[in-house]
Amino acid sequence: PTSPLAMGMTPIKLEFAAEATPYKPAPEASEDEPLVRASLSVDSTFEAATQAALAASLYDANLTGPEHECGVPLPAEALSASGIFFEAQAPGSQTCGMNALNNIMQAPKLQVDHLVQAERRISPERSAYGGDFILATTGATPTKQPFEFDTRNAVTEFFDVEALKVAASEHCGAELVEVEPKPKFTESDVATYAGSGQSLAGFLVYDRRPGRPMHFYAIVRDISRDGYWVKLDSLQSGPSTIQRNRLITTKQLEQLHDSFADDFSHWLIRWYPVVRRELAVSDLQRVMSKHGSTGICKEVAMGALKEAKWLASDAAHDLLINRCAQLEKEVLVAQMLVSEEQARAALDGTEWDRQAAVKNLSRDLLERQLDTDTSVLQTALALANYDVGRACKMLILSSRLLPGPTPEYHREFLTKSATKLLSSLTLTDNNVCLSATVVTLMDSAKLEARAAAEVLGVCGWEMALAEKVLQVQKNFSYLPPPIAREVLSRNDDCPVAATQMLKDFRQRLCDHVVTRSAYLRDEAVSISDFALKISEWNPWDAFCSAEPVWQCITEIRAELSRNGQQSVPVELIVEFFNGDNVPRAGQPSPALAVVDCILGRPPRTGASPMPASRVRAPAPSGRNQKGDCSLM
Repeated sequence: PTSPLAMGMTPIKLEFAAEATPYKPAPEASEDEPLVRASLSVDSTFEAATQAALAASLYDANLTGPEHECGVPLPAEALSASGIFFEAQAPGSQTCGMNALNNIMQAPKLQVDHLVQAERRISPERSAYGGDFILATTGATPTKQPFEFDTRNAVTEFFDVEALKVAASEHCGAELVEVEPKPKFTESDVATYAGSGQSLAGFLVYDRRPGRPMHFYAIVRDISRDGYWVKLDSLQSGPSTIQRNRLITTKQLEQLHDSFADDFSHWLIRWYPVVRRELAVSDLQRVMSKHGSTGICKEVAMGALKEAKWLASDAAHDLLINRCAQLEKEVLVAQMLVSEEQARAALDGTEWDRQAAVKNLSRDLLERQLDTDTSVLQTALALANYDVGRACKMLILSSRLLPGPTPEYHREFLTKSATKLLSSLTLTDNNVCLSATVVTLMDSAKLEARAAAEVLGVCGWEMALAEKVLQVQKNFSYLPPPIAREVLSRNDDCPVAATQMLKDFRQRLCDHVVTRSAYLRDEAVSISDFALKISEWNPWDAFCSAEPVWQCITEIRAELSRNGQQSVPVELIVEFFNGDNVPRAGQPSPALAVVDCILGRPPRTGASPMPASRVRAPAPSGRNQKGDCSLM
């Protein structure tokens, strides 16, 4: 008969407590030593035989049970003909957990090393000596010093279920779900998972009944036949009188579950649903689309599924029903909020009469009507990736921009303006008042959200002042908002005067370029504008940046001329000044790299860069009596 060890069962080791006797040195060899050794050999043989006999009886006790009698047997030929993957345990191993998961996934996803590393991670106290996989040759124990672990020489031990969870998540794209064991199938979450669709790969069964070796086996959904399951037991190897692999129907699955009712009550048998994450996301997206909600992103779906223990139906209920109800409550709370500015205005309007101010505020609060139509709430949730807080801010912001709309028009407005609303909320840290100002400026000036927020930020979020800054900016190809704001403040917030001051400064810089170089005025304008751009309109930096720019352009034109390119416009060359190819004082000239870009050649390697521009701090024509450059 096949030995219990070959079938994956570890023989029981009989251990007897030794008497507490003082240590004595081994006696010297005598004439009777061969007889003593023979006696010890007989005793060892008897003990090994006793252990094998006990293990065999224990193994025989595990051959009977409902798990071996349900459905119809599936011999190896039937499995092969059906295209069902089956992985048996290696002789002498206890890797049934790994084999069961591979059978559930219908592919050899896991290897011993994966489980070893997972078990070491979840058990730090055991990782110091190699976890449950202890080197056979070292005899290491938890009390010994840590050693270098090598799984190739490890003894295969029984894997912990927590290690199986980690390995399945990392290497199988699946989740082992904890469900409370209940005696009745119809009352257990197992029944819910069994009917949850193709995302359920199967069940990992953990048998820890007393009097039997602990063991994992698989119940796999038969994707080729609806309503059928395949029980795969890695102990089935070679010819055997017991057919552990069985084909069962859903009804027989329920009967098999209920046959362990008493064991479930005592948590001696556990069924762990194994859910494929990607298919669970697809199931959730399919359920959501049936209810009119499309476009849920993968990250949101994963988060909702994790909270719902990977049941697509429960995750959809949470997203569509629970979060919608929560959003409605948040909207009601928002209707009751009073800002500091509103409280101050109410008190100021009643000459700081508290009771009168409270009455006015109460009347205003009662007049507030935020749209709580279910379709509008669901639209806002979907646009905000089912973030209840963000969706609430969106609704409040849209109500300020679009007071009193019908639900249909409100949904249309939210859909068209979602990007604009969400961007403004992000840039203002979800401040609805500031976001409304950003959106208003975006619409009036045709700006992107970030540009509008930057202009408003330097203007103290005053719309009138922001519009003046934009009026100044439109006269120049590039002008940072802080510079425009500073020049406005120096000219009593007059856009015309501020624009003229900036033009005068640019003209002085252009004169400086014409004076110090051989370029014509039209070309000097392009050089000056680029110098202003890279210097962020800092007066001193602009004058210092102009000289390396025109020197680099001269070098580029000379190199292009040697390559047959004559009279290349300055405007074209300046367009290639980007990234690392920007001429700066004291740095190697990027002329050769720019030439390669203009000619469409690959960047040259090993070529010596042109020497650094020898630019000392110039004394530009705009230098004032205090010794610095100024716009004034």
